[in-house]
Amino acid sequence: MASSATRVIILDPDFEHDGGHNYVANQILAAHIKGSVQILCPVTLPAAVTIDQAELHRRFPGNSYVADAPPRNTLRRIAGNFGQLLQGKPALSRQRSDFTSALLDHFQAQQVSCDDAILVHTGSTFLFDILLAALERWPRQRWPSLHLRQLRPLENQHSAAAVHARLRSARQFTEVFMYAETDAFARQLLQLGHDEDKICKLELSDLRQNPGPVASPADTFRLAVLGTVRREKGHQRLASIASAYHRLADRPSDPGLKLTIHAGIVKNSRLFNRVIRDLTNSGTDFEVVQHPPGVAGHWHCLATSHAVLVPYEADRYTDRGSGICIDAVAGAKPLVVSANCTLQEYIRNGNGEAGRSDEKCAAGILKIARDYTDYAGNAATQATRFRTAQRSHPLFSRLATAANAAKPD
Repeated sequence: MASSATRVIILDPDFEHDGGHNYVANQILAAHIKGSVQILCPVTLPAAVTIDQAELHRRFPGNSYVADAPPRNTLRRIAGNFGQLLQGKPALSRQRSDFTSALLDHFQAQQVSCDDAILVHTGSTFLFDILLAALERWPRQRWPSLHLRQLRPLENQHSAAAVHARLRSARQFTEVFMYAETDAFARQLLQLGHDEDKICKLELSDLRQNPGPVASPADTFRLAVLGTVRREKGHQRLASIASAYHRLADRPSDPGLKLTIHAGIVKNSRLFNRVIRDLTNSGTDFEVVQHPPGVAGHWHCLATSHAVLVPYEADRYTDRGSGICIDAVAGAKPLVVSANCTLQEYIRNGNGEAGRSDEKCAAGILKIARDYTDYAGNAATQATRFRTAQRSHPLFSRLATAANAAKPD
C-alpha cells in the first residue's frame, strides 16, 4: 500500500558514529525536511546514536568503503580478492549482493512507493549501483524519486560510466536529480551524460552554528586545523608551515602563530604522534583541543580561531570538496588552502589565500594576519551568501513536493 505523504529515505551506509561529516549532514537534512525521514545505516552504528526528527534503520551489513569495481586486470583482481580474504572481508560481488538484499528488504518492509523520495548525501558509485540493483527488482510504477549526491572520486571510470548510464535510463520511470559538492565534480557528471538542468551544487553546513566575531589578532594569530587525522589531510605539513611563518614574520607588529588542532577522530595514531613530536621539536605554539569533545569541540575550535588552515594533498582533491572548508565559509572564517585543486573553490572574493608549498601557505597565513579586518569582512559576506543559498536550496523544495510531482509514464 502506497504511502499518503512524502517519506524521505536517506541511504547512508557510512554513518558509523556520532561525529564527522555523516552525523552532521544527517542532522542538517533531517532538520530541513518536512515530513517523515528514515535513515538506512549500517548494523554497526551504536544503539546510542540518534538523529532528531528521523528514524534510524540499521540494515546495511557494513560501510561502503569498498572499491567501486574490481580491477580490470586479472592479476590485480585475484590479488585484491585474496587480500580481502586475508582480512576476513567478503569479495566485492558478495558485498554488492548483501547490500542490495538489505536495501530491497527495506523497500519491501516499508512498501516504498512513487510518493517516496530516496536521498543520498554522501555517495559513491558502489552505493548508486546497489540502489539501482534494488530498484531494478522493484515494480517500476512504484519507483521513488532519486536525489543523489556523489562525493567520492571516480576510482574506476569504466564502472562509473556504466552505473551512470543506468541512472540516466532510470529517468524513464522516475525523477533523478544529481548533486555535486564541487564545480569540478559537476563537470564530471556532465561528462557522464547527465543533463545540466538535472545537476545542482549542494554544499551543507550546520546553520545553527552562528558565526561570532573574533577580535583582530594582536599578539597571537589563532589558526584552526580541523578534521580526521589521515595522511591526505596534510597534518604532517604543520610544523614546516609554522616554521615558515616565523621566518616570514619580520615586522614588529606581526602576531605570533598558534595552531589550535581539533583532530576529532585519529585514524592514524602513528601519524598523529609524529605530528605532535614535530610540532614540539620545532618550537611551534599549539594546542590539541579535546574539550568539549566531539562535534561541539569542532565548532568551538572554529569559533575561537581567526582563520582555518586546510593543507590537504592537492592530488587527492582534484574533484572532491571539504566539509571543513564549507564550515569555515559558513562560519565566516578566512581560509588558507592547498592550491591547484578543488579547495580553491572555497576561496571566494577575498575570504582567503591558496598556496602550493609550505612557504606559500605560510605567506598566505601572514597576509591574512596582517590584513585581518579586510579578510574577515570578506569572509562575513561569503557566510551570509552561503547561508542564504543553503536555506533556499532547490533540494528541499523538490523533496517537499515529491509526493505531488507527476511521474513519467
